[in-house]
Amino acid sequence: MKSVAKLVAAGALGIALALPGAARAAAYCTGVPAEINTHSDGRVMLFATWRNDWISICNIDRTREGVSPTLCMTWAAQLVTAASQGKTVGFYYADASNCASIANFDNSPAPTYIRFVGY
Repeated sequence: MKSVAKLVAAGALGIALALPGAARAAAYCTGVPAEINTHSDGRVMLFATWRNDWISICNIDRTREGVSPTLCMTWAAQLVTAASQGKTVGFYYADASNCASIANFDNSPAPTYIRFVGY
């Protein structure tokens, strides 16, 4: 009987995790910005050392994934400052399972927040 109860409990847990609104993984990624570029269409791109590839952070011309152009300009300034000073920056992604799996280029999600790790 105990093994049947364990199977039922495991099945219920599996169903609960598959339902919308179930807890999701988050990723907090850190690194020194290696390269930053801003495209003519307003995209701010970063070569992320923790991803070893280019990711899109935001857009200074239009709101992208809830990040306004004003906030994007602030983030871009923080990234340029961090890169010029060799400072580590942290990026929080609420819906990513790990840093290495974050999509690259224009497919990358916008971070929830960016912060300097070491001053």
